[in-house]
Parts: sequence; structure tokens; C-alpha cells
Amino acid sequence: MSDPVENPKCYQLSSGKELKDVLPDLLGNEGTVAAYKFNTIKYLTRFQDKNGHEDLMKAIEYIKMIDELVYSTQGFMIYGNNEPQFEVEKPKKYVVRSIDHDGDKHYKYLIYSEDTDLPMYEIGYDFDPIVKFDTREEAEKWTNPQTEVIEVEE
Repeated sequence: MSDPVENPKCYQLSSGKELKDVLPDLLGNEGTVAAYKFNTIKYLTRFQDKNGHEDLMKAIEYIKMIDELVYSTQGFMIYGNNEPQFEVEKPKKYVVRSIDHDGDKHYKYLIYSEDTDLPMYEIGYDFDPIVKFDTREEAEKWTNPQTEVIEVEE
């Protein structure tokens, strides 16, 4: 059912998606925030002369969408000046380790052998000699039924 505030029929695309849901793909996060700010101001400016409470609810909906886009997991972080900045995601690597561990919770990791410089499994206590892969797919090529791939920060 069409809701004039949260699901207005006039903004539904033929795909069934709403225009507001595809804006980040079209405009990027910064452009989308600018569009949402404009709509918020538009509805706050006209509410007394046009649609009253409905326009106020639309402004609130746009403020919620700004909040979700800027302060959620969409890639923005707020710093001291309250200006949204893109958060730099820490690089991830993938390692292969045994599924089971010994009694002290030490796992076997795929490491480079000091003797042959070839990968092999040994009990690892730090990540220095452990083979780190750039993608999960690369790491999965080295797994077997007794091992698993885990993500680690570089």
C-alpha cells in the first residue's frame, strides 16, 4: 500500500524500488546527502502553506535517511568538526588455520617454512611468518577439511 510519507507511489520506479533507494548508486553518498538536505529544507519551508503535518513527516523521514547514511555503516565517520568524512577501512587479509586447536587454544596456521620457503602447517604464535592472502578466494585454495579461512586486520 502506498504511504505518502514513507512509500509515495509517485516515486516508485518500474523495478519496484523507490527513487530514494537508488540515489546513492546514482549520486554517491555525498550527492545523496545533499539531495536529502534539499528535500528536508523544502518540506520544512512549505509545510504551513501546503501539506501541513504530512510535509513535516516527510522532512523527518529525510532527516532519518541522512542520519542512516551519514552515521551508519555506509562509509562515513564523524570527526571533531562534525563534517562527514569517509572512513578509511583498514586493509583485511585472510589466513588459513586449523579448525581444531590444542588444549591451550593454539591453532596451526599455514606458514612459510624457514628451510624451504614453501607453505606448510605449524603451530603459530604470532602472525609474522603466517601466509596472508589478499582475498578469501586465494586463501580457500589452500584449505582442506581440517582447515578454515579467517579474516585478520593487516
